[in-house]
Amino acid sequence: MVRRSALVYDLLRTEQPPDGFSKKEILTHISDKYDIAVGKTLRRDVAVALRRGLDFGILAKKRNKFRTNTRTKKRKRSSKKKATGRSNATKGRRQQRRRSPNRDRGRDRKQSSPVPRPKLPRPPSWSPKRRLLIEEPIPKVKHS
Repeated sequence: MVRRSALVYDLLRTEQPPDGFSKKEILTHISDKYDIAVGKTLRRDVAVALRRGLDFGILAKKRNKFRTNTRTKKRKRSSKKKATGRSNATKGRRQQRRRSPNRDRGRDRKQSSPVPRPKLPRPPSWSPKRRLLIEEPIPKVKHS
């Protein structure tokens, strides 16, 4: 059986009304198309798929209607590296400039010195102390 989340994403990708589908419309479309009874499990699976789609940026929600998110940037993967005219030294300087505001972020605020925590004795361990069997004498076995 195909994962139900894949069915939801496929439905939203193929049939795209301008305002999107509500959760109820998605349930009826999937139950009609794939002959699945609308019950607790289907409702839960669709709800989980929609929530995950929103979390990962696959879906967008507007006025309780869901549709595929067209505003996400898709990475283009290419096997060839693009050659640029910049040297490694200029790249390093550019990266330093980007990082410097982030490093100083915590130093801008006045912070008092941290209060030292008192040293407390360790609580007794409930596990027995480990024994080194090599150092212990070999017990004699009594034969009865």
